[in-house]
Amino acid sequence: MSPYLTPSGKWLFASGALFTIFGALAREPVLVLLGQVPWWVLLGAMMLILTQSRALQRRQVVLGVDGAPGPLRIRYGQRYRLPISVSNASTDRLGALALEPVTSGGICVESGPTLGGLAPGHKVSVPVVLETRHVGRASLQGFEVVLRGRLGLVETRDYLPCVQVIEIFPKLTHGAQRRARARLASAARPRRAVARAAASGTDLRELRDYQPGDPLRTVAWKATVRQRRLIAREFDDERTHRRLFALDISTSMLSGTPPGRKFDEVIHHVVEQARDALERGDEVALLTFDHAIFGRVETGSGAPHLQRMLRHLVGLRSIVDARRTAWDEAAVERFIADYLLIQERLDFRRQQGLEAAVDTRLLRRWLRAQLPWELARWASDAESHGVIDAQVSDARRFARLRGLELPPPSEMRAGTKVAGLQAVFEEALRMGRGPLQLVIYSDLCGLNEVDALERYVRLARRRGVDARVVAPFTPAFGVEDIPFEAHHERIREIFSIAEADDRAGTASRVEALGVPVALVGSDALRGEGVL
Repeated sequence: MSPYLTPSGKWLFASGALFTIFGALAREPVLVLLGQVPWWVLLGAMMLILTQSRALQRRQVVLGVDGAPGPLRIRYGQRYRLPISVSNASTDRLGALALEPVTSGGICVESGPTLGGLAPGHKVSVPVVLETRHVGRASLQGFEVVLRGRLGLVETRDYLPCVQVIEIFPKLTHGAQRRARARLASAARPRRAVARAAASGTDLRELRDYQPGDPLRTVAWKATVRQRRLIAREFDDERTHRRLFALDISTSMLSGTPPGRKFDEVIHHVVEQARDALERGDEVALLTFDHAIFGRVETGSGAPHLQRMLRHLVGLRSIVDARRTAWDEAAVERFIADYLLIQERLDFRRQQGLEAAVDTRLLRRWLRAQLPWELARWASDAESHGVIDAQVSDARRFARLRGLELPPPSEMRAGTKVAGLQAVFEEALRMGRGPLQLVIYSDLCGLNEVDALERYVRLARRRGVDARVVAPFTPAFGVEDIPFEAHHERIREIFSIAEADDRAGTASRVEALGVPVALVGSDALRGEGVL
């Protein structure tokens, strides 16, 4: 020990060494007590674990999920304890087991469970704590089992399947919070006069400047003479309001930092707005779009209608449509073949080798025979509810049922988002005349040909459609997840400036058409000032 250490320093040094020795004894007692392990001790430890590892390789150790079959439904942000059963069907006693989870989609496991040992013929249940990352269909695929020898000298590992599909639904605020928020919103909203019998069936809400496309019957002629410019009257309808929410599901909405945070926040906001509208007695409809209309939930009212909207929103993470994924059919079949090789130990390769060609004919026959079992086990209303064209190949359907996410396209084609917005306005016009509030949730990314929307916007205004855009601004999401080092901040600043300039220009061109645009972040979406 160095003579230059102070008494307190010597005490800290000695206590640190003591704790190190105790830790080593607890973790590797044989190595500490014997020093350099003799070869015959190491060989004996390897022989002892060989028979145990054979039980893993032959899958005589079986993992399962305790509970009712079918998809597990939980709320976003909920921590769920999932019981996992571990049974040993071999004749050997297993040493210490550590289960490292393998998941896909929007879930993660807080920490993998461990077992001190497992006797032959015994079965135990261990809890696994699941945490949600985003809304949608996800799955726990299995566990990589780490088997440690009795002496703690060697270990082996193997993968064991344990499939459980999980549906993560959007979070909903509690009743007390919503009532307080509704009181604040109603206090800020101008009060209407008592409804009177009138032929128009509307109450005057405000006077505003006349905009091109407004009906002439809305012109307030007395106010126009006083102000010496055209003034229009805006009414509140006494009858049931109609609302149409259009959600952009393109690749840019699924990106961000971290990926998917922006899309999740928008989904939560849409659900809250839809629930508030339905509780007021309004009629609500939902559209999802990218380059075209992907899904539609027709106009409805009441609590059951909110459940229909939720089922469609949950299915947006498991889109397997050939036009909305980056992989063609050959790539998807290759992916399913590789998945089954690990998950089910089914080899569909024509010859040995990881790069060997897949026997697609045999794979398709297996999928055709297996799909009825997969449907009976994992099918739910959230799988493809509200999707206009739900017909996909067997390989893509299998991926959706198992909760496997296929990568989205790169979205490099110009004009795709404009085509999707045109389709949204066409759907709004098909809903007939009369007051209709259209709220479009889109980040406006890649929206270059804004002038192509002018005719649709004018026609919609004449039909009584009040259109507006809520644009989530990408750099405003996930601020707390980025380290605060200087280079990260500099990259973030450059990215924010570039996107802010592009987004501000696009928003100005959209507002020039008479459609208000709100550039929002996560805080604004959680508040009341968006709409």
